[in-house]
Amino acid sequence: METKGRGSLISSDNDGSLEISADELKSLYDDEERDFVVIDVREPEEFRDWKIQGSMNVPLGERFPSRVKAVANDRRVITVCRTGVRSLHAVHELLETGLFVKSLRGGIVAWSHTYVTAEVHVPNAIGGRVIQIRRLSKGCTGYLIGDGKECVIVDPSSKIEEYVRTARKEGFTVTDVIDTHKHADHISGARLLASTTGAQLHLSPMDGYYFDGYRPLINARSVGFESGRTEIRAIHTPGHTQGSMSLLVNGRMLLSGDTLFLDGVGRPDLQGSVEESAKQLFRTCQRLFDELDSEAMVLPAHFGSSTDLMTTAPITASVSVVEARIRRAEFSDPASVAELVCNLPKPANYEAILKINSGQASFDPSVCDLLEEGPNRCSLSAEARGGKS
Repeated sequence: METKGRGSLISSDNDGSLEISADELKSLYDDEERDFVVIDVREPEEFRDWKIQGSMNVPLGERFPSRVKAVANDRRVITVCRTGVRSLHAVHELLETGLFVKSLRGGIVAWSHTYVTAEVHVPNAIGGRVIQIRRLSKGCTGYLIGDGKECVIVDPSSKIEEYVRTARKEGFTVTDVIDTHKHADHISGARLLASTTGAQLHLSPMDGYYFDGYRPLINARSVGFESGRTEIRAIHTPGHTQGSMSLLVNGRMLLSGDTLFLDGVGRPDLQGSVEESAKQLFRTCQRLFDELDSEAMVLPAHFGSSTDLMTTAPITASVSVVEARIRRAEFSDPASVAELVCNLPKPANYEAILKINSGQASFDPSVCDLLEEGPNRCSLSAEARGGKS
């Protein structure tokens, strides 16, 4: 049987392998033809909660091979489940259909450790660079801000190798590491990355950290470079957390953490009083919309499940576009917001993750995948509020 596209990754030779790695699947997405289909074999409720974007749900069960063949339409098939066990079983069921099929090794958990990078144009900086580093499936996003031979890493995940590799590839030395806030949905890699590279760690003391060795990140404080061409200025933007900070790059790019998303705001119910945090968040957004250039770019720390994280272009929107989406969604009533978030599922294991990120509990890398399973769930989107974007 012949196959089209990237034959070096999924070939028709009998190599005995029934699996494909997450990196190989990522390479398939780079092919313009994308002559394959990802079939998620889990139950519908599992699929709704956490999935690979663009995948199709065909649960294992009665007439499974014929149902897959009907939706595959002669395309290559990649089966996926949570950890790769059920999807490998699915491959064995599909071997007699004539389809070319492989299972994603490690499943959606492995996919959540795969990253895509995209360069962002930096206005008003000769030589300055910003690279968006997106973590697939989780939707978490970090940033590399570089100038000359130095770079700052913002909101890194616990898999710090990706950020070290990106900095080295681009010829940068990591001099500073920043967390915009205390994360509730994933283990932060900021402390480990700073200690590994010898960089200065910057954190907001208002978020309550139980360890020393970081420089307090406070309102109006700047993190700069020797060249002086690229300025990063901290803006206190409370609401999602008490100490949330956004970073304004050259007055034209806002790394908004979990304060502003492209289609909503950070939920105010994970740390502190819900109604008071909702009031703070509304005031914060109003101030940002009033004071920032309407054409400045918003670069958040998370993206929703409907966003195409595989695109090679940076994912961003102007302040004016984000403002229009949020105002249409009516986030101004703290009581209504509090009522809404009470009905939304929280990030999995968020209380344990907060303790690790604050330094109250030790971090065991062997349980990282278990703690971080599932979508990020840190946003309150226009869709959830009933607005349209």
